[in-house]
Amino acid sequence: MVRFSIRCSEEAGERKEQGACQYMGDAGEGLVDEESRIQERMEELALARTRILRRDAGDARQAHAVESLRLARIELERQFAATGHERRRVQLAHAIEEIGRRMAEIGARDARASAQG
Repeated sequence: MVRFSIRCSEEAGERKEQGACQYMGDAGEGLVDEESRIQERMEELALARTRILRRDAGDARQAHAVESLRLARIELERQFAATGHERRRVQLAHAIEEIGRRMAEIGARDARASAQG
């Protein structure tokens, strides 16, 4: 058994025009419902995509910072091994410690961000 529903515009109801009302069967209503579900899903996907892009941009900056620190540490360790002057060795040791501290700080931020989301 097919049921029909009538959708009329307010203007058509007032003027009682012939053919101004649209008759829609159960299948048509199902299509309308399916279209609204598809639209909602598309909006959810777009929102998720923007979240991912924002997160990836943050990850790229963070990865760049970590890589820069890693390369700086390698260079400072090379200079430390090649330097014989004691004061310069102390300066380089402090710089290497500072780079290690910054890398640990970035790692801690990354761990907190992973735990939150």
